Amino acid sequence: MSEEQKMFQNAVAIMVKLEDKFIELVKTSNTDVAFKNELLYASQAMMNNDYLCKVAPQQLAESA
Repeated sequence: MSEEQKMFQNAVAIMVKLEDKFIELVKTSNTDVAFKNELLYASQAMMNNDYLCKVAPQQLAESA
């Protein structure tokens, strides 16, 4: 497995752990955003951007 794949998988795993926070944010903002749709969008963005894939795990860990 390449280093980029490891970083990507790490970032996605962290995002999944933040699902509860995401759901609470959706409730308080009174919107109907779906976590799985947003996770898919973020995952696709990271797959197409090496820099984003590198910095996302750090940023997400700070949010946890």
